Amino acid sequence: MRIFEFHVVLGIFFLKSISVFADTCFSQRLGYPCCKGNEVLYTDNDGKWGVENDEWCGIEDINECQGKDGYPPCQKTTEVLYVDDSEWGVENDEWCVICKKESSSYYYTKILSTLGGKENFAFSPESLNSSLKMYEMFLIDGEEKQEILNLIGNRTYLDYKNSVISKTVNRIWIDSEKDYDFSSVKEMEKYLYAIDMSAPDATDIKDAYVSEVTDGFITSTPVKFTRNTIYDFMNILYFKGSWNKDANYFSVISDSFPFTDINGKESLVTSMGFSKAGNHLYYWKSNDAIAYNLFYEKEENENYAAYRMIVILPNEDKSISDVDIRPFLPSDYRDNDKIAPAMEINDFNKLYFEMPKFSVTNSWEIEKDSKEASTFGLNHFGYDSLNPKINNSSKEVKLTQVIKIECNEKGTTAAAVTETHVKVIAVQPKYDDKFYFTCNRPFIYVIYDNVNKDIAFIGQVMTV
Repeated sequence: MRIFEFHVVLGIFFLKSISVFADTCFSQRLGYPCCKGNEVLYTDNDGKWGVENDEWCGIEDINECQGKDGYPPCQKTTEVLYVDDSEWGVENDEWCVICKKESSSYYYTKILSTLGGKENFAFSPESLNSSLKMYEMFLIDGEEKQEILNLIGNRTYLDYKNSVISKTVNRIWIDSEKDYDFSSVKEMEKYLYAIDMSAPDATDIKDAYVSEVTDGFITSTPVKFTRNTIYDFMNILYFKGSWNKDANYFSVISDSFPFTDINGKESLVTSMGFSKAGNHLYYWKSNDAIAYNLFYEKEENENYAAYRMIVILPNEDKSISDVDIRPFLPSDYRDNDKIAPAMEINDFNKLYFEMPKFSVTNSWEIEKDSKEASTFGLNHFGYDSLNPKINNSSKEVKLTQVIKIECNEKGTTAAAVTETHVKVIAVQPKYDDKFYFTCNRPFIYVIYDNVNKDIAFIGQVMTV
């Protein structure tokens, strides 16, 4: 009898995966430059290669999300009407090329290493893309809008459904004291929520809503509402799932589990795990890592779990940034034509699974010209204007995401709040502003007699 023991000593944890991201030149991570031309001399698992200046270089595929042969990329349609070396659709009675954005093999782990470094870190592609989708709808056509569309692809994020154990909520906070014209974005009106942004409790109202949706798991975000706030495009993603006891019956295993951190330091932590015996056990294996699927409770009246956790453990000679996670993702997510699934390993009949309990809380931002903006391929983030039919103010934009995850032997609670916050940087007309006359220090008062046109009383208030 062969026994397989799965000990998560240094791994990558992913909940439901939900995004397609911008490509990077694959050869750069291998130490070779990108080709300027496109003559292919050799192809391997990494990609297409050419030679320039007597040196190998990587050839990037044509980015159909930028358009092709003078035709624009499709903005909404995914219906394929014609196929040559690309897929074509029709919008506004004109041909458009359908974006078939292939995620880079190492893009997810690049984000983790770039934003998280050597610290525990998590981010939510689903929440990020939902917030950006709302923001994109309010932009004029330009490079910023197109880069966002390149990033988020053709998924209908705003139509995502809730489940028994999760919910996603979209809200566009607007200022009740400003004038807007939403006739060009009528489909977005259902997300609008107006408050007085200049009121002292405006931020408190927003934070109370975050706390309500996440059942108090996240109680506030760093974003502050002020009289200069025009919009706040907010997505909240909240998930709370118990483990499926039939699939993975967790219990605390040890309070002295040896975990070796990224710096090679070993510490003793609390672990959880389970064991299973049978003839239908398996895990997944690629050249970089091994992986195992953990399932949460099933949906009501359904025979499937709404969420799963895919635990990916890099080989001992690999780091997290080396791992391509796509072979481990479900078949309905992978690019089936190009991404082969990982190999199923089932030559054992008893499984021991053990991993540390963990939690993470972090926040991060994308601003104009920031490293984070470049990482996501948003090199023009904050540059273009809002649709003047909606609001023609000069703007300053910042995207903020707050993440909190707790995972233990009972299950997992995870929440993300993403806000694309837009505020005025130009001086607004006076009629757009409020002025608060607050007598919070000594003052003078005059009681004036309008009949006799004289001062009846004058006084001062020094203490109260």
